[in-house]
Amino acid sequence: MIMEIARRFRRWGVTSQIVWCLAFSSAFAGSSVVQPALLAKLIDGSNNVGESLEEQALALLLVVVLATTFNALLIRQEGRLIAKIRGALQKDLISTVDANQFELNHGRGLQVVVGDTDTVAHYIVGLISKILPGVGMFIFAFIALLRIDTILTLLVLAMGVSLSVLSVPFLKRMARAEQANLRSRDELSDTLLIYFSVAKVATLNGRLEYLKRVVTNSFANLQQATYRSATIQAQFAPFNGSIVPILAVTTLGVASWRVRVGAMDPSELIEFLMYMFILMAPLLRALSLASQRAKAHTAWREISTLNDIENPRQALPERVLKVLDRNQQKLLDSTGITIILGPSGIGKTTLLHDVAATVGPTDTAFVSQEPKLLPHTLEDTLQLYGTGPDSERFMNNLRFLRMPDCTLATTIARMSGGERQRVAIAAALSSNKGTLILDEPTSSLGTDDQRDLAKLLRNYVNNGARVILSTHNSDFVEFMLPASILELEENV
Repeated sequence: MIMEIARRFRRWGVTSQIVWCLAFSSAFAGSSVVQPALLAKLIDGSNNVGESLEEQALALLLVVVLATTFNALLIRQEGRLIAKIRGALQKDLISTVDANQFELNHGRGLQVVVGDTDTVAHYIVGLISKILPGVGMFIFAFIALLRIDTILTLLVLAMGVSLSVLSVPFLKRMARAEQANLRSRDELSDTLLIYFSVAKVATLNGRLEYLKRVVTNSFANLQQATYRSATIQAQFAPFNGSIVPILAVTTLGVASWRVRVGAMDPSELIEFLMYMFILMAPLLRALSLASQRAKAHTAWREISTLNDIENPRQALPERVLKVLDRNQQKLLDSTGITIILGPSGIGKTTLLHDVAATVGPTDTAFVSQEPKLLPHTLEDTLQLYGTGPDSERFMNNLRFLRMPDCTLATTIARMSGGERQRVAIAAALSSNKGTLILDEPTSSLGTDDQRDLAKLLRNYVNNGARVILSTHNSDFVEFMLPASILELEENV
């Protein structure tokens, strides 16, 4: 994960921000590691270089102020870098993931784009801003501790390493718990999106309570997964929280004994304790990042596997595949108006999708049975059907389809199903593309609207384009004649 993301830094344009983050982090680390020596020198009252106590106190105060300033700048830079990396990951997902994957896994896709990218971004920035300066702090503090008292330093280091090793089993359990947590989260997201889309129909059919039980079960699954994760974290918390106190008490006890026997003086004791906490800071940060690693790697797997979609044709029944193989070329070679007829489930919609994908988006305007409109204005929706649509033609089409009061600023939200279908068709007709494909275009239209639509489609064909559509509506077929009829049959 780390190397794969690092290879994208230049393309994302975050190199300069990473450099600033490292600079502020290193400056903070550097100003932190000199504080113990300055404080010990001030307490000891030594003045080997001719400095007064006031000058020493002022120097210490200046270093503390600098450390605080660098830390504030680091926090600000970390936030900006997190936002930049998260945004880059989100853009990569939107630009590279197959649209079918988002349609089939819309709940999971939403969680990945919003939540998992944020988790990965926080982890990566934590590594950038903490690891390299932390290593420098550790080495500097370790050398200083060895200089003050070698025996005590090696004792503290051995205890710290031992306690860190003991935390490994907990971290592995937390990783498994996080994976289960994310799976339950994705399941709940999909269930909620389904609930929001079908709740009205379920109410009319008296099945809302059943639908609520399905949602409640998903809530319960996520709750149980969260409980398991929280239990493991609670089991780990006493151990994790006791590392610093154990080391502090042990160090203080041994150091006090060393002072009594004359191996250390009081100023060295204070300097040693401060350097010890500087030594422990990167270790604790590393332990914190290790606990985040499981969640970050799980999130990265979610991001990576979102693009692993099975070829849609491989999941189709054999009878539908035969229909596609027999009829796709006929539609690709068609001219004028072609109407596809056939029973439900025969593969009409899949055939239209295949033809649209083969012809390509630059020459195809596609309108689905349930029109996909941006939930904003008509102008936004118009842009959904082409890069250079004719807005004047769009408005003329709407007026012809009995929507005379609409403007480009009219909002979509409160439109009926029939109005939305007319808007989508009018927008597609305004795209000036050579192939117009319509899947059940009359499913929400009345007879008069169907007659008007037939006139518009014939005019579109008269201008040199072709129209391919599927329908179950025999009246609309009559309105569209003369036209080529392609009847799909399963057993031919």
